[in-house]
Parts: sequence; C-alpha cells; structure tokens
Amino acid sequence: MNTSTPAGKTEWQRQMRRAKAYGRWQPFVDPAPAVEHVHALRNAYGLSYDAVAALSGLPTVTFDRVVFPALGVQKIRRETAEKILAARFDLDRLPDSVLVDVAGTSRRLRALAALGYSTRQIGDELGIRRQSVGTLMHRTRRCSAGAARAVRDLYDRWSMTPGPDRRLAATARAKGWLPPLAWDDDVIDRIDGQPDTSTDPVLGRGMPHEERTAEILWLLEADRTLTAELLGLRMGISASGINSALRKSDRQDIIDLLERNARDGAA
Repeated sequence: MNTSTPAGKTEWQRQMRRAKAYGRWQPFVDPAPAVEHVHALRNAYGLSYDAVAALSGLPTVTFDRVVFPALGVQKIRRETAEKILAARFDLDRLPDSVLVDVAGTSRRLRALAALGYSTRQIGDELGIRRQSVGTLMHRTRRCSAGAARAVRDLYDRWSMTPGPDRRLAATARAKGWLPPLAWDDDVIDRIDGQPDTSTDPVLGRGMPHEERTAEILWLLEADRTLTAELLGLRMGISASGINSALRKSDRQDIIDLLERNARDGAA
C-alpha cells in the first residue's frame, strides 16, 4: 500500500480503524521478514544496501535501522516493513551511482557480440572506450546502475537487429555467448539467472521444429523482409537450421518468402 498518496493514506487509515475495532491492530511487527527480503535482493542482484533502500523508497536512516542488528531495533512499523517487502529490482528506480552486479550487463554485451556488434561500435554508441566495454564484459564484478541502464537501453534497441560483423558473431557464438533470444527479461539481471538453452548457440539443437517455426513466424510479423540468414543470426542458429524447421513444419511458403527476400537483397 502506498501511503504517500492521499488515496493510499485514506485506505491505510480505514484498515487501521477496522483492525482496532476488531482488536487486531498491530502497528509494529517483527523486522525479520523484511531483513530476509533485503538479503534476498542483495544476493540475487548484487545490490548494495543503498540500492535496496532506494528501491524501497525509504529514507536511508530508516532503512539502516531495520537491516543493521547493531542498532538494536526489535520492532518496526508495519508500513515500513510493507515498503521493504514490496521492493523489487528495477534499474529505472536506482540512482546512477549505486552498484549492481555486472551479470546482466555482461550478458547483454555478450549477446550483442553474438549478433555481430563489436566493442568499438558498442563503445561509440555508449560514449565510452572499447576497453571499458571489454571490462564490463569480462573483468569486473560490479558496475554502476547508470552504466547498467545505458547498456540495457542499447540492448533493447539493438537486440532484434543483426550487427554488421558476421565473423564476430560466429566467433562469439563459438565461445558460448548466447544471443538475446536466449535471455528472458526477468532472469537476465539475476546472478543465478539461467538462459533458455533449448537452442544451442552454434548448432541450434534441442528446440522442437514447431516451436522454432512459431518463433520464425513471430519475427516475420515484425519484419517481412528478413532472410533465413538474418533470422539465424537473431535466433542463434544457422540458415540451414531455419529452413530445416520450416520444411518439417510444411511451410514451403515461408521458405519461398525468405529466398525471395535474399534475392531482392542481393539485387
């Protein structure tokens, strides 16, 4: 419940009066569940205490009194506990300077490499050196929320468009770097997040041809000019894998469309 708004405060007061009338009013609660939630967020996303405080919307001094046992707090206000328990990872709510785990940022950058984007291109777009892009990919444990947000926004813009360097894309996939379609938005930032490995990043094994065909059709809804090669880059498989799935699904019409698109692109 958001008690910072007039409507939220009115609802909170209504619930308080009702609870008092029934003898169930407990303005103070055990802080343990809230503290456990703070630690769960820190462990899942590598967040600093300041970052979790920002996500909860609480003043730092109030937040610190809850999570640090040395301050000796035995009970906390119910609304304070509710705000902490409602906190969820959201890059857009974090100040630029607070630290987050680099996992999501590294995965996004590697996924862009698997599409064919170089560290120089990415760095130019982000306004940083290519060496800094490499550090975010390989050689750091945490980064600022501002950097993570900038990479996420670039990833969102480029993740459905193959990059210009096909050799780089092949090299990245050979390293096991997964394309964007392997990562769901709700797991990519978690330290323990697992990709969808139903497609092999190099050979494209594992996904049933019906599912692969459905994914192809979904991509073609957004762009009817795609070729089998471009679809393969987006999905992390070969052009022959695209055509094989379509043949097994008896979609010669789509194979014909992709071949026409390839001829038109070469003309």
